[in-house]
Amino acid sequence: MSRPGLPTLLRTLWYMRREQLTGELREWLAGPRHVQRRADETPHLRVVRLPAPRPAAPKSARQGRARGWNDAGLARAELDAIHRFGWLGAESLRPAERLAALLDWIAHHPQGVGWEPASLSRRALAWLAALTTPGLLPPPADTHGRVLPSLADQLATLAQRDEPQRPGSERLFRLLALVTASVLLEGGDAAQWLAHSALLVRELDREIGSDGAHLERSPALHGELLAALLDLLNALRAAPGVAPAELEEQVARKAAAMLGAHAVWTHPDGEIALLGDSQLGAAPRLDALAAYAKALGVAPLEPAQRGVLPAAGVVRLEAGPFVAIFSASPPSPAWHPAHAHCDALSFELSIGGERVVADTGGAEGAQRGFARATRAHATVEVNGAEQAELWGDDRIGGRPDAGLVRVTPDALVEGVCAGWSTPEVLHRRTLALEGRALRIEDRFDAPARRARLLLPLAPGVAARLDGASAELKPPHGRRLRLALPGVARWRVERAPCFVASGDERERAVLVGEAQDLAAADWRIETT
Repeated sequence: MSRPGLPTLLRTLWYMRREQLTGELREWLAGPRHVQRRADETPHLRVVRLPAPRPAAPKSARQGRARGWNDAGLARAELDAIHRFGWLGAESLRPAERLAALLDWIAHHPQGVGWEPASLSRRALAWLAALTTPGLLPPPADTHGRVLPSLADQLATLAQRDEPQRPGSERLFRLLALVTASVLLEGGDAAQWLAHSALLVRELDREIGSDGAHLERSPALHGELLAALLDLLNALRAAPGVAPAELEEQVARKAAAMLGAHAVWTHPDGEIALLGDSQLGAAPRLDALAAYAKALGVAPLEPAQRGVLPAAGVVRLEAGPFVAIFSASPPSPAWHPAHAHCDALSFELSIGGERVVADTGGAEGAQRGFARATRAHATVEVNGAEQAELWGDDRIGGRPDAGLVRVTPDALVEGVCAGWSTPEVLHRRTLALEGRALRIEDRFDAPARRARLLLPLAPGVAARLDGASAELKPPHGRRLRLALPGVARWRVERAPCFVASGDERERAVLVGEAQDLAAADWRIETT
């Protein structure tokens, strides 16, 4: 991770909560935390079969594991993905192969990255799901006595790892893992883990916005949390009376709101927009989550205004063959913007059910800095500066001012953004659907001395440039005409797009360079 200068560090710390600052200091002074051990008694399964079948693991989820659990040739994010065992339910694996992977991890990873809270939480949920889904693992007589002791150690460690310097989704996953375990297991420390249910109720109120979107504004992360919430509801329905009634009511209510929000940033192809570190395959698709929720008696709670998530700053416009998903939000939440990118006033676009304009997604390793930068999104880079002061893998110092201004459902959206280092240049962008065309207007209250207009296309979309116009050809759809702002000099570049974990693809990006830019008009229409 790069080292920031003192001004950058101070701007970063300014937004953090007191408990985060004290937690960071405590971790620095105390050093690594040790693995905890369970009580003398190992808990056993209270529930052996959940009432509603869980969705299968997404086909695009990373399957298998590294050559070793501490493979030095993998980036930290790749190791985390392996240790979280999100691939455990893949249909390509046989029950004996899944058990072998669990036992290999138990034998060869007694400490290390897999014992960090983020990995512990996801892995505990994945193992609990496998243990309560008939057929995923060999019979209980061959499995439980070899797996449950380690799972109990992992949960005991997680119970001791309340780290205020890592709030947001990490805290939610930790609470979801402990409370889900307390419902599905009994004996040992399980009763102590149930005490976290009151905190989970409060945290869900804080983390899930009034529009149903998780505060970190990442569709992939939102989907993961929604799946875990439905798993907890499934467990509560299988063990009535174990947990407080307030918990089940809160979980059902938040799941309904999250399901309604999830539809806003899902394309007609059934996959999410690649906003905020998102990649495909991190969670089940919307249709699978909706079917799972329906089996549990949960119906989606639609946003108050169709297609609008005001707290998240995301709007979906849909008319005719067009679906545009527009984002106008500063890094969110301000106190923990770990998944935030410089993507204010960017959008994704599907035409005829096929994605045409796409975000870059969440990269891992050396490419992460590029994926977070302004130039990786369908927006405008002003004066060669980033919208936000990026540093490290997930840190942000100075922040842009950005937000929604007006929305007419399925017709028009307007947002504004002033970058952290260019506050004098307020960028106003309007997207409007007109018949079989999308109109884009960019206006600048003070002209941008240098502007870079960016339109990253979805992988597989061919682009042919002819002066200030272009022809786009999606792999399966009709040709599209694109009228570009004539005030800019245009070129086609090639750049990476990170569709799923381990799936990097090259795609075309239309780039326009302009000076003293006050206005720019675009138009995309079907032929």
